[in-house]
Amino acid sequence: MKITKKQLRKIIKEESANLHEETGFGSVTMNYSALADTHTRNLIVDISTEYHAEEMRLYKSEPTAFGGQTFNQWAQQVSRAAEDLEFELEDLAHQPLQKIARLAVKLTDEISARLHNGEYA
Repeated sequence: MKITKKQLRKIIKEESANLHEETGFGSVTMNYSALADTHTRNLIVDISTEYHAEEMRLYKSEPTAFGGQTFNQWAQQVSRAAEDLEFELEDLAHQPLQKIARLAVKLTDEISARLHNGEYA
């Protein structure tokens, strides 16, 4: 299961709004760079968390499609895949948010393929 573009846009929009709200649009004393780094990190965590939730919903909706795997086995595999996604996105943290968003869609597809091919078992 991948994160949809709509979900990703919503996450980015929320983080962007939070960033603008906290900076006060022109507050000279704010360390914008540090704040932007914090919001980029939050975005990465949000993407990873949403990915994990989507994969777990997939199991709950079709448990028989998982070849006898238990919920706990699947949860462990999904957690490892979500950690990989987060790690790979952190390598992109210095990139603009729009680029992170584009690459996040590609990465979630790649990691989902690996997850569903049993690479995290």
